[in-house]
Amino acid sequence: METIKWQLLATSSQRITFTQSLYQNLTSQAASFLTPLRAGEFALKASYFQQHQRKNILKAVAYGNFCQMTVTVIFGAIGWWYLADLPWWIFFIGFLILLILMILSPRLHQRLSLSAAIAPILGLSALRYVLFSSSWLLLLSYSSMSPTPMIISCITAMYLTVSIVPSMQLFDLALKWSVASFFADSLAISMESMTAIVAVVWLFNTVLPVVLGSLMLPFPQFQKAAIS
Repeated sequence: METIKWQLLATSSQRITFTQSLYQNLTSQAASFLTPLRAGEFALKASYFQQHQRKNILKAVAYGNFCQMTVTVIFGAIGWWYLADLPWWIFFIGFLILLILMILSPRLHQRLSLSAAIAPILGLSALRYVLFSSSWLLLLSYSSMSPTPMIISCITAMYLTVSIVPSMQLFDLALKWSVASFFADSLAISMESMTAIVAVVWLFNTVLPVVLGSLMLPFPQFQKAAIS
């Protein structure tokens, strides 16, 4: 999903192939592993384009992250609202915030001079979010836990909490484990099982792309395929 999304976003500067987008995503994931606030992603993706294109590329990266964060906030806010059993007016305020984000997104899109359509970017961001969340549901099912509104709300609230805490991906495992431990009682799951699930999710969603990106970086043939 992220590869297709970046392919669409990069069209604001230059059309790239799926292979180029895949390479740029994996290598930038590796670069951002040791940098705070995903700074490595901005720097490396910009380096794959010509000097006069880099400003727009940085805007595209920021806009892609903004769309992903918007989806995370929407689902996470609903999750927290359900868990906290808040009154309806809190949900109304959340709806107003969502409405403002929906109004802001097209204006931000226009101001950044991006040629990619808004709906596909938000749609791919939502699909990526659902796929990542489903990995939790799949692993929890092995602990004899069926998907319930409580479990889904815990997952979405957990993703939002992790996303708003600035950290390097290197420490992502410790952060996710700390947040997941907070929800362990609500999920009625042992700490051993929760630790195993957090580790598996981190390995597949973070470590695997970083390893693949790191392996691609030294090889010139991959670099030639990515550089415009």
